[in-house]
Amino acid sequence: MNSNENQPQPNLFVLEYRTVTGPELGEKLQEYQRSLKVDRKSGTAFLEKHRSPSDEPGEPIGTFRAKLSEDIFQSIFDIVQKVDLSNLPPATEGGMGTTDIKLKFEHNNTTLSKQFTSRDINLLERLDVLLEQLNQIAVGLEKHAESAVKIDIKHARGQGDGQFKITITNVGSQPVCIADPQTFGDEDPDRWAGVRFAELPEERPGYTSPPLEWFNLKLPVQKAQGTRAVLKPSKTFSVSTNIWTAPRRNARYIIQGIFSDYKGPGDANDGYPIRGVVFSKAIEITVK
Repeated sequence: MNSNENQPQPNLFVLEYRTVTGPELGEKLQEYQRSLKVDRKSGTAFLEKHRSPSDEPGEPIGTFRAKLSEDIFQSIFDIVQKVDLSNLPPATEGGMGTTDIKLKFEHNNTTLSKQFTSRDINLLERLDVLLEQLNQIAVGLEKHAESAVKIDIKHARGQGDGQFKITITNVGSQPVCIADPQTFGDEDPDRWAGVRFAELPEERPGYTSPPLEWFNLKLPVQKAQGTRAVLKPSKTFSVSTNIWTAPRRNARYIIQGIFSDYKGPGDANDGYPIRGVVFSKAIEITVK
């Protein structure tokens, strides 16, 4: 007799949690888009994100995957049963600037779906415990990159006030594919790579500093040998910006690297296609 025959079986389920905000900037891809899949059948959680919800510096984009403990799966199952997705009130709010949220729960032969927005306060209050746990799982998954990239920048002295070298690194365990940013051109304002810079105002006690005024410094457009690059795990792609001339002398500047591409490298069968925006950690430079 099978020793596990009389053992209670776990409630197998799949829960998908998707949030989207902003206009559609690529094929079936909006400005801020994140999908989390918690699958008790495989014992894993899978996250795909195309931009940090808060444009967090140094945060990677792409896919992330990790095993979850049985305690976490059981906790999620219990919460879902308690909130009773099938009996939630209908969504009522929407409009510009809202985040669209979708929950899809599959258990046995039943599928329950619920769509609402960030303005549906009553629904958010009912689902608060569930959404909080799912968001915690998503944050934890970012330590387990599968097919993901980050970007770094470094200042190099030279002509003018120098250049900035941007480096895109595959931080995951699987190959990724990126469009070569040297071929982007100026046709699409949401498809560019380089740095943005802003002058830091002089700090004056008792005064609130004005908001930063950002300017872009792009990469030189070149006819590259290929229009895409495949990065194996830990491999990098580096390129330098155009020559920089600071708008004003004797000033401090903050500089941040950006890779923005919602179109992606096209049909990629040799690596996960990176789409979205990734931001580097900022550096400061004083121009004399």
